[in-house]
Amino acid sequence: MMILILLLACQTDPNESLAPWPRDVEALEERCQNENNASLQTTCWVQLASRLGEELKEAKGHAVCHKIQSPLWKEECYFRLGEELSVGGSLDAGFRACALAGRFTRSCLTHSMWRNPSSQSLNSKTPLSLLLRNFQENQTALLSALHQISPDHQKEAEMNFLARYGYSIYLGSGILEVTPSYYKDKLGVSFRTGYAFEWVRLHSSRTDISLEELLHDWTAQRFIKGDVDLQAFKKGRTYQARISPFERDIPRIHLYGGGQRLVGTTTEDDVKIAGLEAFFWRTQTPASFFEPYILDPTKEIRLTATKLFLLSDGWTILSRSAKEDYLSRFDPAQKWLLENTKPLSPLLHR
Repeated sequence: MMILILLLACQTDPNESLAPWPRDVEALEERCQNENNASLQTTCWVQLASRLGEELKEAKGHAVCHKIQSPLWKEECYFRLGEELSVGGSLDAGFRACALAGRFTRSCLTHSMWRNPSSQSLNSKTPLSLLLRNFQENQTALLSALHQISPDHQKEAEMNFLARYGYSIYLGSGILEVTPSYYKDKLGVSFRTGYAFEWVRLHSSRTDISLEELLHDWTAQRFIKGDVDLQAFKKGRTYQARISPFERDIPRIHLYGGGQRLVGTTTEDDVKIAGLEAFFWRTQTPASFFEPYILDPTKEIRLTATKLFLLSDGWTILSRSAKEDYLSRFDPAQKWLLENTKPLSPLLHR
């Protein structure tokens, strides 16, 4: 979308196009009103809507986007407004703008969801009944804001909100209380993701941590407290999901960065799967960490481990005889993963 802005700017006086936009909203609005070049005025309105979103001035932002005649730029304007409203902490307002972003609605919803700041008043020590009520109230409000978009986009937003909630309660909070992660509904799946990622984060300074230790602490319901980092979820390794034909009937939940993880048939299996994903998110985890689990008898665990092993470029470290042995024992789903999973580039390790 920034490419569109640059293309329009190239059609105008280069000195004007390179002039920085004022940060002050009133000054920026005055510049937009006085701009004689139609292309630059359009980009100015978009920038103004973005700034109004930063300041949580929803109504004024909508009024600015409404001024734009070009359908494409109007949608871009609502995208920018929705994203900034969400980053500022008003997710329902952000969703209302995203609902008007047309072809950019899906991206707007995803960006808004994952860039919305985590709550500092709720964490895993908050009574479960309050967490469940808060989740339900916010989900209802968000879906109400999206009543005019397609059912597919609504479902995508609902799935992202479910996934994001577990991260927001656990990851970066510095508080690791297991109770929410024992919940058995879909929200429990999200909580187990958050629990596993926060456990790995709080132990990342150690080189000897293991999945078995994570499972022991979870089973023993050990309370852990550590440092706070509200931007923690952005600091790990991520990947884009590719779902094999053999996994389409297995329940899944979204992960930050475009990934998806499989859901275990028991809470114990599920926290193990979440743990494997959390260890992959930890950038210093080597491919060899996942190898012991790629022949696990539980389908969801072995498929998760195989995927993460391949993403970590583990296949290249195997000897020829080891590869032949695995190929003789892999199931069809694992063979599909081997053929279709490319190692994650080091440049994408975030």
